[in-house]
Amino acid sequence: MKNKLILLSSALVALASCGTPASSSASSPIASSSEEKTPYVLDLNVACPKGAPAVSLYRHLGQPESKLDINADATNIAAYMTSASDRDICILPTNAGLTAITKKNAPFRIAATITFGNFFLASTGHDTNGQLDPSDCVVYFQKSQVPGKIFDYVYGNLGLTNLHDVEAATDAKACLETGKLTLEDKTELDVDYVFIAEPALTATKAAHPNVSEFQNVQTKWAEVSGNKQLTQASVFVANSADKTKVNAFLSSLEEDINSFVANPNVIDPFVSAVGEDIVKNRFLSPSAMLKNVTKNGNRMGLGFKKAKDNKEAILEFVKLFGITALNESVYFE
Repeated sequence: MKNKLILLSSALVALASCGTPASSSASSPIASSSEEKTPYVLDLNVACPKGAPAVSLYRHLGQPESKLDINADATNIAAYMTSASDRDICILPTNAGLTAITKKNAPFRIAATITFGNFFLASTGHDTNGQLDPSDCVVYFQKSQVPGKIFDYVYGNLGLTNLHDVEAATDAKACLETGKLTLEDKTELDVDYVFIAEPALTATKAAHPNVSEFQNVQTKWAEVSGNKQLTQASVFVANSADKTKVNAFLSSLEEDINSFVANPNVIDPFVSAVGEDIVKNRFLSPSAMLKNVTKNGNRMGLGFKKAKDNKEAILEFVKLFGITALNESVYFE
């Protein structure tokens, strides 16, 4: 059901190394058979929405906006997926990219998934029995968009009778902070559980000791889907892009993501180079919070998996948005 809120807006802290092999240096005074890596330099035009997916591009934060645009939302990124676009790479929700390809003939292909979900069901501390019962008051957000579709996929069969959707992630965070939901008719409800993303959950827990994680939604997704991954955001490649350059970018991106997940401190020199204000603007979270959330079980959900190796999981996700089959031509090889 849809209820408009009377809530004060609350700032949401929303929501991967690189290197290509180089031959050994011939000028070294001591012969060596070991290979050194030359840092990858971005030579494609990339667009990515703010938030979790943008974290994968931490190495390239100093690039000008004409080369790396991470100052737009997912809707604007999807708008780049046309034959007239100058973007070689678009990173955005998997469903949005594949909708553009299958419904609008966008000249792009899906290459890899880089975020695999960062959603959690959190408890406000009101529910005394600690169980998710049909009558418990549950709040989720963006009913017709990715968060709402994921919530319905995971929890839609529980027969929840006191379920309320709110417009934005900030509204859901406010409900978690206060444990309250004010309806349009001024009725105030005690909220038991809130569907929310990281790093907002960690930030809320730090300020409100009564708040706790109840369920990892990615784990619940795997249970419902038959152990498939939640393929939330992916990399899409323009058909016109140079394949050699694309492969170099993808290789670098995979290494960057893996490096960050293994040791979040690798972002520190890149953060220092551009300043914390730019980081917060583009990642929608301070770097310290991003590192903390990643150290605590990679709760931002960053990773890298080639789309052609994960077709079943991708299709399972986009079925939620009316895409029931995918032609082999949509995959970047």
